[in-house]
Amino acid sequence: MYTVAPKISYDLPNQITRAHIDALDQTLIPQTYRTLMLRCLDDVPKNRPNAKEVVEQLNTIADQVAISKPCLKCFENPRYARCLPCRHKTMCTACLNEMRQSDQRPKCILCRGIYTSIEEDTDSDTYKVATVSKK
Repeated sequence: MYTVAPKISYDLPNQITRAHIDALDQTLIPQTYRTLMLRCLDDVPKNRPNAKEVVEQLNTIADQVAISKPCLKCFENPRYARCLPCRHKTMCTACLNEMRQSDQRPKCILCRGIYTSIEEDTDSDTYKVATVSKK
């Protein structure tokens, strides 16, 4: 998976490490893909995903990339992350993180509400209604 991820150089490292994965461009690669790569490299074999799980997750990630819309701030990168608690998906991860670093109280560019965290999902809708699980 690391071999085909977008990056400047396509030299195959002898030993792929967490540092290689951390160095990948976060604006081009969904966090779910990065997490899957790290799980595949886990030192404990029981913690690694099986082939069926890898295929299912790769299909989900492919769908996420295929339906992603461009960031409303930079208009370049796809938007993979959603602001919480407003649940608007308007910016790419890079722009969201940039806003969080430059402002202690970053605001969603759509509703101007302060967001406290971000969440990645596969839904391409700009707004997603929160679901409440019944116990």
